[in-house]
Amino acid sequence: MHTTGGGGALPPATIDGTWARADTGGRSRTTITLSSREGTVTGAGTFVAEGGAAGTLAVAGTWQDGRADLTLRFSDGAVGRFCGTSAGAGPLAGTLAFDGGAPTEAAFTRQ
Repeated sequence: MHTTGGGGALPPATIDGTWARADTGGRSRTTITLSSREGTVTGAGTFVAEGGAAGTLAVAGTWQDGRADLTLRFSDGAVGRFCGTSAGAGPLAGTLAFDGGAPTEAAFTRQ
């Protein structure tokens, strides 16, 4: 982990790369590959939902000071908003809300 001269942890330099999220029990999985430039994030991925439905998704959002604000648009029409943070080599952890519903805890792990 990188640290500042005062011993505090620095956020990761980039959100770029492949991240994956599986729900409890592994019934569904989302994998996204992200790229950022000057704080703007774009990406694409795949998902397999509980029950076997599968498809693709597009990602757009921002990344600043270790904080992500991402919109995930799924090919089945669902729209999710992920807001979270990452420090060091840890997961991208925060909340995910679908179609304006209540947010739930979610974490993406770098692959």
